[in-house]
Amino acid sequence: MKRVILFIFICSLVGMAYGSNQRTVHSASTPVTTSGGVKFAPQKRVSSLTNEERERAIAQKRSEMGVDVATLVSPRSLRMTILPPAIQGDITENICEQIIMQMLCIASSNGIAGINGSSPIAFAASLHPAERYVTGSAPQRMIVKYNVTYYVLNMQTWDVYATTSSTIQGAGESFEQATSNAVFEIKNTPALQQMLAQSEKQIISWFENNIQHLTNQVNQACGRNDYAAALAILNSVPEQATKCYAWVSTRINGVSNSFKKQLAHKELSALKNAITAARAEYSPEVAAHLAMLPAGSPEAAEGARLYNAYMKQVDTERLRQISAEERRRQEELEMQKLQMQYEAEATAKAAQASNQTNSGGKLRSFFAGASVFSMISNVLARCLFII
Repeated sequence: MKRVILFIFICSLVGMAYGSNQRTVHSASTPVTTSGGVKFAPQKRVSSLTNEERERAIAQKRSEMGVDVATLVSPRSLRMTILPPAIQGDITENICEQIIMQMLCIASSNGIAGINGSSPIAFAASLHPAERYVTGSAPQRMIVKYNVTYYVLNMQTWDVYATTSSTIQGAGESFEQATSNAVFEIKNTPALQQMLAQSEKQIISWFENNIQHLTNQVNQACGRNDYAAALAILNSVPEQATKCYAWVSTRINGVSNSFKKQLAHKELSALKNAITAARAEYSPEVAAHLAMLPAGSPEAAEGARLYNAYMKQVDTERLRQISAEERRRQEELEMQKLQMQYEAEATAKAAQASNQTNSGGKLRSFFAGASVFSMISNVLARCLFII
């Protein structure tokens, strides 16, 4: 049963089911679904760091993680859902989170956004044990070797658009530690870059040919007043799919306005809390919450009044050190992060409410784990809420 839980969950997750040794990259067209999961609800962290200290710490942490956070949350990047391998044997939940992070580094390095499950297109990996042994000489070390297969696949049709494979190996004082060390060999190789690029035409073609399908899903989500889920579907459409993106442009403003109206009271409260936390320091979070208020609403008027009063109290000299362009960039990034949170939470709710389905053929056996949403939310929290 555990082997089908992930697939049942992931089909729901995307909102589309609402109703270092490389080998040659090759295309495939083989068909490969889940409910339940942990609700995405990261806790806000309060920092006492100055702006300069905070920016330095964030830059250092992002450099250590190797994740391009701006690409991760960009609405203009191609989105893919990161699909981890099975939780089995030495591949524990912690190891899966580590794999998600490594794959996210690869994805963002190639201009791909996502991770929160809003896209029906997945960047997936399966790990199969090749060797597992203990060295004979003291001190004894555990050695593991895995054959890794990577996929770009469509979680609606379970068509595989491209795949490649490699071998990773690690050593440690335990087999889990050895597996953890092996996972660090999952890197942005030319073969993976080629695989991701190779699948682009098929991904775009799928969106172009499924506008009516996406329209039905957006209409269903709006009919449930689940505007965040509808927004997640719209934001999964890449700009390169020109016809489908043109359809998105006819819906995005209306859905976004309904989404903001639904959140107006909550976001006004969040704005007040952000002002209190910021004190006399400049915080892009304040402007991000203001941007989440619906234009022309009483909440937006009150938010603008509070924002203007707050900006008058911000340390003028410190504010001068941040250019207007940099402030806009930071504020836009904060707003995108907020929206991603809401999309992820809506996706989780949709997953929990949807009916279980069972499909995917032989690839179903490659992926498993009841805690996928927990893993994804933990990694997302690390990427977006560093300080």
